[in-house]
Amino acid sequence: MVGFSRTNLDRQRAEWNLRDGQVTVVGFMDDDRASIDMTRFDGVNASRCEPGGVVFPGGLLLARVRAILPEYHSLWCAVSEQARVLALDQFTPHVIRVLRAMADSGEWWCERLCQEHELSSRGSARSLNWLCRHGYIEGSGRRVDTGRYDHDPVYRMTEAGRCTLRMLSESPEEFRALAAET
Repeated sequence: MVGFSRTNLDRQRAEWNLRDGQVTVVGFMDDDRASIDMTRFDGVNASRCEPGGVVFPGGLLLARVRAILPEYHSLWCAVSEQARVLALDQFTPHVIRVLRAMADSGEWWCERLCQEHELSSRGSARSLNWLCRHGYIEGSGRRVDTGRYDHDPVYRMTEAGRCTLRMLSESPEEFRALAAET
């Protein structure tokens, strides 16, 4: 059984557990109207989502959590990848904004990603690694000295990554239509 846990006062937490096709969402909100839902990818009926919540076609319901912590961003990408394979094709607006901003940038590295999108260093590194493995970005062959860490590798968007990420829309209807066309 899953429950809520608070890591810091007034800080939200969302944990993602992808096993046997099941996503477990653990979260709470600042306004004490916390909700939690567990569904499966295989079409289990999900309860209606409250305003501000996220509903995927096919029965996957994300609890009404306003933001996910950066540490779970790369795992969220993996969940999203699995969701697309199963025609559950909606990203959260937060993730879409970050990905589109990355598509519009020339070159960037972990530290810059942290500063521009208020992500943690560990979460950004995981996200960069995931994007690299899936061919959305590539190393530029140079490194940058941030003054705080070892020299960070600089990445740039691949053409395939740029095309894919620029197509992402914050409108679920537009994104579903785009996914249906492709």
